[in-house]
Amino acid sequence: MHVLVPILTNLEANDEFIDKAAKGAKRVTLLIVVDTSLQNSFGSTASSLAQAQLAAERIKTALGKKRKASELLVEWGSLESTIDRIAKLKGINRIVLVKQKGRAFKRLVRALSKSTAYKLETIEVREQ
Repeated sequence: MHVLVPILTNLEANDEFIDKAAKGAKRVTLLIVVDTSLQNSFGSTASSLAQAQLAAERIKTALGKKRKASELLVEWGSLESTIDRIAKLKGINRIVLVKQKGRAFKRLVRALSKSTAYKLETIEVREQ
């Protein structure tokens, strides 16, 4: 099974989330989407990207200890369409997201749930 984990909150580096997201996976693709429409300035974009990359490195280290193959992709574009496009391009079986509150997250889940190319799963995570 090939799993896609978009890094949206930095809570994706939580051990509990990694365990659940990687369960049954042979390969995990981590995805950082730089959606400049959601950023206020270049400085905030660069800061968000740096934080996401640190989270991705922590996740890759944890996955390596579990003997799971992983890769990191950084893509520019709108969040929903980029996640969907990468999932279809990479032959993803399951997309796993950290459950969040808010309209933007509900809109993202609704948009991704329309596809039959992959299964969508949300996991509730407590901050460490």
